[in-house]
Amino acid sequence: MKKALMIACFVVPVLIWPKKMRAQFTQVLYVNEDVEGIDSLLLDFSGDITVEPWASNKVLIETTIQLFQVKQGILAHYVENGRYDTLREKKVGTLKLSNAPKNPLAPPSREVVNTVVYVPDRFKHSASGIWINTRP
Repeated sequence: MKKALMIACFVVPVLIWPKKMRAQFTQVLYVNEDVEGIDSLLLDFSGDITVEPWASNKVLIETTIQLFQVKQGILAHYVENGRYDTLREKKVGTLKLSNAPKNPLAPPSREVVNTVVYVPDRFKHSASGIWINTRP
């Protein structure tokens, strides 16, 4: 009986342990983008986005990623494979910044992505997602 109890005390935690190895992981990514010679800026990010003015001549994009119920290493894998990349499209006088399209994660995994875009204070909000340079 004691031997069976000792085996159960060892085997049960080993069987349960891999399932409990799922956790929450967070990473913050930063991207700088020069806006010299840019007349208008188009911000086309999906998800939660906050735009803040700041005294600089560059756009700073701060992306905070939280993954829940995933195994260790998954977040690093997603970052390395471009899941959270910022896409840049430059046309004459216009810069479009957006995030890479992503497929939803399989349950029970969950992700929360918050993006803060720091826009030079010489750009003023004009329309949905469009910022105009007031000092070209």
